[in-house]
Amino acid sequence: MMTNGARYAIYFVPEHGSMLARRGASWLGRNAVTGEAVEQHRPGGIDPATFAEKTESARRYGFHATLKAPMRLTPGVSERPFRAAVAEYAARVRPFDLGPLSPKWIGAFLALTPDSADPEHMRALKDWAFGVVRGLEPFRAPMPGEEFERRARGLDDRQRQLLERWGYPYVCDEFRFHMTLSAPVPEAERSAWRAAADRWFAPALAQDVVIDAISIAVERDPPGPFVELARYPLGDG
Repeated sequence: MMTNGARYAIYFVPEHGSMLARRGASWLGRNAVTGEAVEQHRPGGIDPATFAEKTESARRYGFHATLKAPMRLTPGVSERPFRAAVAEYAARVRPFDLGPLSPKWIGAFLALTPDSADPEHMRALKDWAFGVVRGLEPFRAPMPGEEFERRARGLDDRQRQLLERWGYPYVCDEFRFHMTLSAPVPEAERSAWRAAADRWFAPALAQDVVIDAISIAVERDPPGPFVELARYPLGDG
């Protein structure tokens, strides 16, 4: 199958059917595995229309953490060899224990992020994630100049350099593992959002979260919703 303009990304998606997967889908109002809408959670203290609006962007991408950002495949490369390469990569990569996650603010965005403050652990996570970026880079089509300039607006020199080299500014030393829960939220409303996320996700985050599989997500007709194309359990390194 040729790409026909489709975009592909490598995600961490929680185990299908797990409490974390179910709670994430309910928070966003969409199951990114099936592509189906689900009844959206309505947290107390937040206007339902505002909640739906502020989760709209994250709903399009699905509940996930990005490992390799959306990209088009190299011209002439079909989906089949890309899937085979991801499967081969997954088979030789060890799982990564993230430790506990909890809702936190990244600027004005709410996301689930690791609790660990251990610099060695976080450096190991950055290195692990960059391995995914680097390992599958041969399949990424070059970014058109116009798109680069648009995406580079507001970035610092280091981020522009990473965007040019890897197609995304938040990789390598700029990487921060996160599972997005909202668009930007006004500061006055953030305490209600954080409290709602704490309550909703607490039962699903009682144990450490482990990246034990990677998934290909596909956006068939940009700009459109991303759905999981395939999931590959990780091997033993």
